[in-house]
Amino acid sequence: MSNEALKEKLEEFIKLFESESDEVKRQVNFNSTLNIGNQLLKFHHNRESEKYKALIGEYIDELKTTDLPTGKITQLELYNKYILKAGRYLIYERDFRHKGSNKIKYIVFGIVLDFLIYYFFKSKLSFYLPIFTLIFAFLGNTRTKKMIANKKVFGRGY
Repeated sequence: MSNEALKEKLEEFIKLFESESDEVKRQVNFNSTLNIGNQLLKFHHNRESEKYKALIGEYIDELKTTDLPTGKITQLELYNKYILKAGRYLIYERDFRHKGSNKIKYIVFGIVLDFLIYYFFKSKLSFYLPIFTLIFAFLGNTRTKKMIANKKVFGRGY
């Protein structure tokens, strides 16, 4: 799919769902679709990206024929078939992130650090504040907000 065809599909997608309620926008992954589509437009004459441009175009066509609001199963099937595949491609090519997993990685790393420090120094510490969990939770939240501002994030229901 060419860049012009994808631009037309994205404009059509915006016209269809821009005035819809937030619930419908979450069901069609409005922000994720726009973020992925706009990032794919930055690729020029790349054979691999053409496949994902066509995938986003198919997703938009599929939404036109789907009755909204959809059930959770249909929503998840569409997300896995179209959005997730294109998003995974962009994770490796364009420093894209999945909205939910980014924060979780930071928090888990902080918990592991806090556990290790507590385990090795529990005889010397009477109590321990999980400082690294708090620091990494803050860093993960800040990084996610930055990625959202740069429109380099996707996720189910986003």
